[in-house]
Amino acid sequence: MTKASLKDIKEEEGKLKKLLKAIKKIIAGEFLWLLFIAIISIPIALAIRYLFLKYATEAMIETIVYILEGNSILVGSYALSVVGIYFSRAIVGAIKTVVEKSES
Repeated sequence: MTKASLKDIKEEEGKLKKLLKAIKKIIAGEFLWLLFIAIISIPIALAIRYLFLKYATEAMIETIVYILEGNSILVGSYALSVVGIYFSRAIVGAIKTVVEKSES
């Protein structure tokens, strides 16, 4: 091997290490977001459940439980909260990306 090829290999190794570091950072950030969403969805789900039980008619509650296939309203409202928050975060991220690209 020549010195030039060793230098090229070292450069590629450095690029790969930077890429792996960036991937680890992204995965760690996503994990923290999922943890945050899982925690913040609990009070939102409880509020949705309270509103359903307080203001929905019996027929509406039966329909919702039927749609949830027998699961409780709390489970359904928790799932709705998680999906809603994560979807909102994805939309905000997409808008942010478009705005940053148009500015540059």
